[in-house]
Amino acid sequence: MSKNEEPFVQMPNRMYAFETKYYATDDEFLVFYNLGKIVLARNTKLVKTNINLLNELMKLEFTNQSRACARIKDALLGLDRKGYIELSYQGTLKNTSLLEVILPDSLDEVYTSSVKSGSWTYRGYTEVRDSLLVKAENVTHMKVIIFIRWRESIEYAISYAEWEQVLDVSHQTAVKIIKYCHDNGIITKLRGDYYLTAAGEARQKTNRYLTNDKVVEPIDVNKTINTMVKSQNISEKSIESRKHNWFNTDKDSKLQVQDMYIFFTTRCNYLKEHAYKRINAIESVSEGGKALILDLTNKANVKIKDEKMSREKEKTLHLQRMEAEMESYNRPFIYQKRVDNNDEDLSFLLGDD
Repeated sequence: MSKNEEPFVQMPNRMYAFETKYYATDDEFLVFYNLGKIVLARNTKLVKTNINLLNELMKLEFTNQSRACARIKDALLGLDRKGYIELSYQGTLKNTSLLEVILPDSLDEVYTSSVKSGSWTYRGYTEVRDSLLVKAENVTHMKVIIFIRWRESIEYAISYAEWEQVLDVSHQTAVKIIKYCHDNGIITKLRGDYYLTAAGEARQKTNRYLTNDKVVEPIDVNKTINTMVKSQNISEKSIESRKHNWFNTDKDSKLQVQDMYIFFTTRCNYLKEHAYKRINAIESVSEGGKALILDLTNKANVKIKDEKMSREKEKTLHLQRMEAEMESYNRPFIYQKRVDNNDEDLSFLLGDD
């Protein structure tokens, strides 16, 4: 069976809408996915099950089965309350009670209506196949992968500010989760390009991500970036005349603040592309590499700001000088006759005081 023929579950994207009543807990997210996997063949929107069966499928806890069933019960009631499912059963809801669960169809408002949360809008659904989640180690990884798959489809970057909200974790934890997923091949992070703002400050675009079935080959620093032939060919095409180390293939060559400054201010696209690949490679090697790039970026930013302030100061002084010259040029000449008691003294005309 091909990937396109493999059965999938329609996961509502509004489950990530963190500031709304539609935000799904981890348990609700996991229960909904498992319900979607056990639909009946004759009616793909109907599930007949019970809490014990779901517990066997999901294995939320290994030591306390009673607590695991209680979590599943709460998740089912939460999904029903938030409009993700229609839950029905006879009498009191027990672990053995026969449950009939109706999942939303593609035209349901769960998928068609937009939900605003923070600066983002959540709408539609993501088709999730088992093969997509093969590397997921827990429900957090599962949510990360599905969220990335959705954003891949609309080519929309994901900031750490949004990761914090949709995963309901702190900034530091969000960074650790994404780093772990990237380092262990669960996802691939594509670092945003560097650019200069209108104020002349160096910034980086928001990161983009790929799911594990759309992984790009990692950059090989030695073979792809810094080979002598490749660096020499690009160097010959470069129009940047300032001295720098971006094309230096010597292993002992180290990037300096001036190199980063040139990267941010150059008009040479060949240098920019080559430098960006080298930066990406350095950052991917270790935390020390990331710290080095951050330090060089901050120092280059200071230099760019200082130069901009110096230019603005010189421009202001130049305008002030021009205004003074114009004022002097436009000032009328007033001739004043010398006043003297001796009417016969003509020295004021001769300039001989």
